[in-house]
Amino acid sequence: MRYIILILSLFLKKKNVEINLKANSKILIIKLDEIGDFVLAIPFIKEIKALYPSASIDLFAKENVRDLANYIPYLSNRYYLKNNLFSKGGIQKIFLFLYAIIYSLLKFKKQKYDLVIVPRWDVDSSLSVLFSFFSSAKYRLSYSEKVIDRKEKFNRNYDKFYTNLVFNNDKKHEIERYIDILKYLGVYNPNYQLEILIREIDKLFIEDETKIFDKNKIIAICPVASQSRKKWQIENYSTLSKKVIDAFDYNIVIIGGNDGRQIDDFSELQNNYGRKVIDFRGKLTLTQTAALLEKCSIYIGNDTGPMHLAAAVKTPIIEIVAHPETIDFFHTQSPERFKPWGVKSIVLYPKLTKKPCPTQMCISKESHCINNVSVEMVFEKISKLIK
Repeated sequence: MRYIILILSLFLKKKNVEINLKANSKILIIKLDEIGDFVLAIPFIKEIKALYPSASIDLFAKENVRDLANYIPYLSNRYYLKNNLFSKGGIQKIFLFLYAIIYSLLKFKKQKYDLVIVPRWDVDSSLSVLFSFFSSAKYRLSYSEKVIDRKEKFNRNYDKFYTNLVFNNDKKHEIERYIDILKYLGVYNPNYQLEILIREIDKLFIEDETKIFDKNKIIAICPVASQSRKKWQIENYSTLSKKVIDAFDYNIVIIGGNDGRQIDDFSELQNNYGRKVIDFRGKLTLTQTAALLEKCSIYIGNDTGPMHLAAAVKTPIIEIVAHPETIDFFHTQSPERFKPWGVKSIVLYPKLTKKPCPTQMCISKESHCINNVSVEMVFEKISKLIK
């Protein structure tokens, strides 16, 4: 597939033209990322609409963010791509390659977009470059392939498929990458605050689901993550929950998806504390999860989408990470790049890795170095936030 990209790029020339849009222009934002990254991008959509108030702003995203994207008021149209199209494997990649071309020619080219924005700084593994290029938009804006070595390696020749490129390889939070694109477009002082539109029906649903709690003091724990190495052990969460209930008389809600393999892992906690604990895993939509988090005093969990939902509703966060502070800033799981934004937060790192992992990061496929963060360390931070 890289060779096909190379061959196509031979017929293209690098451009960097001035973007000049009419009042009623059509803009497409391509954001084929996971839930957490998408939450970080919502203010970007808002700022684009503020910059071009008469323009039609459309979104192309993964199916798993539909519940959030459907209620973003700044959008005119929304297009979703099935998540199973991003499965790993050579054959699947070829299928996605062909799908990107055909879909763009049949769907996006007809829309006659004036500007397509792909606001991804790191490696483009979703072939957003092809969706953008075959839309035939007059202007196509993204970050250069040269911002980081791994992107230059895996996205070689992608730059030629865009008309406008942003280059910045400073150490920055991912949100600041969106701000850099806004600055490129002429927005120099964006009001970049995370936000989630929570419907009243979702708030009422959560009120009803949590009415069994004797007090409106709730802490959310999220034991799930996209990779096992990012998961703090269930036993740690269970022990921590017992300590919190006993010491502070708080209620516990357990959130996140449910892969079906850990249905009863909090059964002892629930049996012992009954109406003080509710396991919501796999039972809530994203907007319902946001409504629940809005009621919580603290979010405790791993680096996941719900963590950024908690930040968006201004719930204080204790994030437990798998890697020590010595991890490379530009690592794809660097806490400095993706830590909670705009909210009181504490990030807890393991002081040391566990063998055989190298000293600067966890490379295990299982829950490993993250468990060097002790229950006592987390409980101490909870105590400070509560008091």
